Amino acid sequence: MQLDLVLIEGFKKENFPKIELQRKALNHPNIFENDDNIIAFASDEIFTKCDRVPLDINNIEQIGDFILAYIAQP
Repeated sequence: MQLDLVLIEGFKKENFPKIELQRKALNHPNIFENDDNIIAFASDEIFTKCDRVPLDINNIEQIGDFILAYIAQP
């Protein structure tokens, strides 16, 4: 059996591509500012100070499409 994708939660300090998920109401610090492995930032607010791919945390289809496009890259 061959795996194309494994989704995990946690492992914030590991060295692999990540999507940061943030909800404004939780008021957690942003991780992307100190982690070059974060390839996209999904949030429920518009965050203009982020240079990662912006995603709507409430739009599952958008996030899924981003993941599929990312893993299709050579």
